[in-house]
Amino acid sequence: MAGNNPIEKILDGQDVDTVINEMDSAQIDDPQAAPIVEEAGVPATEAVVEIETPAEEEWKPDYSFKVLDKVHEFDEEIRPLITKENHTKIKDLYERAYGLDHVKGNYEKAKTELTDYKQKVDEYSPRIEKYNEVEKNLKILGSMIEKGDLDNVFGELGINDQAVMEYAVNKLKMQELPQDQKIQYQNQVRNRSNEYHDKVKQEDYNQNIHKQSVDLRNQQVDFALQLPDVTEFVNKFDTLSSKPGAMREEIFKRGALAFQTQGLDKAPIEIINEIMSQYKPFLNNGTPQTQEVPQGGHTPNTQQVTQKKPVLPKIGTASNSAVKQTNMTFEKLMELRSSMPAT
Repeated sequence: MAGNNPIEKILDGQDVDTVINEMDSAQIDDPQAAPIVEEAGVPATEAVVEIETPAEEEWKPDYSFKVLDKVHEFDEEIRPLITKENHTKIKDLYERAYGLDHVKGNYEKAKTELTDYKQKVDEYSPRIEKYNEVEKNLKILGSMIEKGDLDNVFGELGINDQAVMEYAVNKLKMQELPQDQKIQYQNQVRNRSNEYHDKVKQEDYNQNIHKQSVDLRNQQVDFALQLPDVTEFVNKFDTLSSKPGAMREEIFKRGALAFQTQGLDKAPIEIINEIMSQYKPFLNNGTPQTQEVPQGGHTPNTQQVTQKKPVLPKIGTASNSAVKQTNMTFEKLMELRSSMPAT
């Protein structure tokens, strides 16, 4: 005979619906009854299963944060102040603070690039303005030539009437020349034109060579100023001069002076070494070294080297000193004069 197991009841031949109804009634009468699970391929009825909620884990702060794919950690003195409520805000503050260094670096880089760009604009602006002015004048001149307005053409070009008349007379005379002389004249005109064009090309070439030389020298100076042994001295030199770029300016001044007076094209590092030899003792000690150490290695006493400040001499005794005397009258001056020993 089947017990209370519903599976056994079904196996004994009882109606499935009847067994399910009995199981539901038993579940309602006894809420503590164990739920029916599927077994041997027989579907079990839906049962209410109480899931025990796990206890909430204790919150542990995360002291790390990431900025630009680099992991950092909170400062030790900040960690005790971090709670679950303020952790997100503090982390956000740290991320922003560390991100400022990157932003500042980009700002300084952009500022430098902008300064370089402005320098180039300032360098080329006069040329651009001059080019625009020439282009405008050429358009006006071309319009005059197109209309045959030679009076205004000659006026724009600064050609006076006398020069025009002489040119016309010479052209008429050339028409009367033999053919070989005409060819010779035309060749002379063509040669002069070539000379003008060659001169302009040579000037452009020289300008380009000069610009390349200047750019190369700027690169050499920049490289030399970034050397480890030079950077600290450059910062001190600029700070003492109260002028950013003072060291760079001094290098170019000395280089130009050496080239103009001695014909020497000194390398930037050579000029830097000269400047460092001259100013390094002053920058290191704070005072220029004007007193040389005598042979033998003995350093003179500072008190002996330092010149004493001049003092006013006393006239007569302490009681009638001209320095201490106040409300000096002419009579008293005469008395003092008479009391002085004759010279």
